[in-house]
Amino acid sequence: MRRVRLGRAGAVALVLSLSGCSSFSAPRWLWPFGDEEPAPAPAATTPAPRAAALAPSDAAVLGFQDRADAFYQRLAQRRFNTLATYNDPTLRSYFKTQEGYSDYYARLAEDLTAAHFEKNRPLAAELQEFSMEAPDRARVRFRLEGKSSLPLRFWSVSIEREDVWEQSGGQWWIVPGKL
Repeated sequence: MRRVRLGRAGAVALVLSLSGCSSFSAPRWLWPFGDEEPAPAPAATTPAPRAAALAPSDAAVLGFQDRADAFYQRLAQRRFNTLATYNDPTLRSYFKTQEGYSDYYARLAEDLTAAHFEKNRPLAAELQEFSMEAPDRARVRFRLEGKSSLPLRFWSVSIEREDVWEQSGGQWWIVPGKL
């Protein structure tokens, strides 16, 4: 008879695979997450805010969507490692301050480089989802796709990002995160 020696990782894998059987249960020390049944959550003491109080008007939502979609479509087909794109006045017009634009641009260029976008250029931009957190604040999730710059990688690359927009003085502005 041949004996097989299992290491610690093998023993854990064996126990985990056997834990699916109805006649075997994993030892308590192997499952560090407490009891099988989670404790019931305590009842909420404060009432939830009314949805009508947070819902902006339809015209405001459509105005925001048009502005956000125009910005993200402007990102497509642009090289982000050039001074011409950095100095684009249309891209700058979506930010309240020069510092905010510089922070956002630096983070986006870094993300494109890390994802190996060919020539740091996204070919397509897609606004995936936006949610209005308050009448003057929204979150936008978007996706940028492009060709891979790595050799022998013929498939495309993509990144997903989330931006925060705020309305101030009747205008929607992107609020970048800090670097």
